[in-house]
Amino acid sequence: MNKLTILIVTVLILAAGIGGYFIFQKPAFPQPVQQPTPKGCPEDAKVCPDGTVVGRVPPDCEFEPCPAISPEQPIGKTICEPEKEYKHIQVEPIRCTCPEGYEFKVVEMGWGPCGIPGKTDCPASIMKCVKK
Repeated sequence: MNKLTILIVTVLILAAGIGGYFIFQKPAFPQPVQQPTPKGCPEDAKVCPDGTVVGRVPPDCEFEPCPAISPEQPIGKTICEPEKEYKHIQVEPIRCTCPEGYEFKVVEMGWGPCGIPGKTDCPASIMKCVKK
């Protein structure tokens, strides 16, 4: 074999070896792992027997439990004004009921102060009585 052929074969073997090395190496800047996109809960609400309203809480989107009814709380004894907006938060529930033929409708959902130890925010809403 002549020297030129040996040189070409050697260069090809080296190029194949170097190329294979770089092909099978982990990249210096790996692609970031795609995190699952968090999904929000539906913005609906449940009206509890005492007139308070609870929303859904992530991650399982179940409704918060209704608060226990204490006999000294006069909740639901008065009639709410139709079409008037009432702010409802955990520490200050709506203390009236809708008149006959009306029902509460959630106008806006959000977060507000929480009266539960260990929690900083609880579902909050603005509600109003609308015709059924």
